[in-house]
Amino acid sequence: MRGNHIGQFVWDYKAVEEGAGPHTTTLSGLNAALEAFAGVYRGSNGRQPRGKMLAKGRASIAAAPRARWAKVKGNKTTAGKPVKRTISASARRKIPAAQRARWAKVKRDKKRR
Repeated sequence: MRGNHIGQFVWDYKAVEEGAGPHTTTLSGLNAALEAFAGVYRGSNGRQPRGKMLAKGRASIAAAPRARWAKVKGNKTTAGKPVKRTISASARRKIPAAQRARWAKVKRDKKRR
């Protein structure tokens, strides 16, 4: 009896390797059913195709919020970049002088202790 079971197993194994036999048809049928079932939920490759938009359409969509904000802000328009603020030369000299004075006070207080 044992020989029969082993022989049947060897035949089944060889049949699967060769691509024939009852198991391969069952497996291929199951694979096809799974693919069909999954295809319903994910489309062709799992992603929806994205539509293309013309630059003119994109510009008109972007112009709408700009117009709304212009209305809210009271039609104020800025002329390009904001002006960069600079510090005067005398103020630049005063900053390190004040810092030196602070450190001198710290060192003086430290010596007194």
